[in-house]
Parts: sequence; structure tokens; C-alpha cells
Amino acid sequence: MTDDVHIRLIVSRGDKITPYQNPNANVGPINFVIIPEYKKTDPEHI
Repeated sequence: MTDDVHIRLIVSRGDKITPYQNPNANVGPINFVIIPEYKKTDPEHI
């Protein structure tokens, strides 16, 4: 995978005890996900 590669990085603060964004509501570790994808670019959208 050297050409036409798309990397998607996702960082989540993990599970929470409430739906609020306060970091004190975290009940688990963060999640870090790396997704490499092969995606050829459509020339019409450049």
C-alpha cells in the first residue's frame, strides 16, 4: 500500500457513566483506532 492510501484515525475517550462530555464521567480507558484503506481517488472530485 504505497499509492491511493487513506488513513483514518479515531480517538475516543471511552465508555462513560453519563452522556455528558465531562472527563470525570469516563469509566474505562480511551480507544485509539487506526484504519488503513485503499481508496482510489475519483478524478471528477478533485
